[in-house]
Amino acid sequence: MPQENKINTALITGASAGIGKAITKLFIDKGFIVIAVARNITKLAKLKSEVSEPANCHTYSCDVSEPREIKKVFAEILEEHPVIDMLVNNAGVFIPGAISQEKEGIYEQTMKTNIDSAYHISRYCLNYMPNGSYIFNMCSTASKVGYPDGGSYCISKFALLGLTKALRLELEGKIAVSAVMPGATLTNSWAGTTEPKSRFMRPEDVALSIWAAWQIRKHTVMEEILLRPHLGDF
Repeated sequence: MPQENKINTALITGASAGIGKAITKLFIDKGFIVIAVARNITKLAKLKSEVSEPANCHTYSCDVSEPREIKKVFAEILEEHPVIDMLVNNAGVFIPGAISQEKEGIYEQTMKTNIDSAYHISRYCLNYMPNGSYIFNMCSTASKVGYPDGGSYCISKFALLGLTKALRLELEGKIAVSAVMPGATLTNSWAGTTEPKSRFMRPEDVALSIWAAWQIRKHTVMEEILLRPHLGDF
């Protein structure tokens, strides 16, 4: 079980925007050291300037859809941070479209970003995660129910839920594993929407659900955290 007085380290992918940014800010507020991974160096710098303790925000640029980049960057990360107490596989891409109409390459791009990255990063981190650590995989309500124009996104999120369940069984009693499944959340995925902001969940609410799971981890695992706006998804 984790030590209460130690400074915990969280590794978060897709950390520079949306839900990942909200998780990063919250866990730094709670006293964590956060390893923030994202593609955009400028956004990472902005993130670091916005958190409550910039010294506790360690940023790394990586396109997690590229296995070579993952291998290179994570060799550096794990050398500098030999203990990972929490991993949040949050990086993802949403490109709407029907399977029959998606452009060539959308499926491969979506799968590499949404599922392959979580698989590889989890494998890299596991040997650095002590008993009592936690893995959160950012799934979706689309992991449970497909929807029109969900296309490759739905496929990838169903797969990510499967990965989460497999890891949960494999690591049972050692490392907790949760599938976080948000519904409509006000992030860049909804850019251009005409729906009112009040219709959406906030990224901060998703972050708070992860914090709640972390707090009860000694005796309880929230295997699936299903979140929807009060009025349901669209």
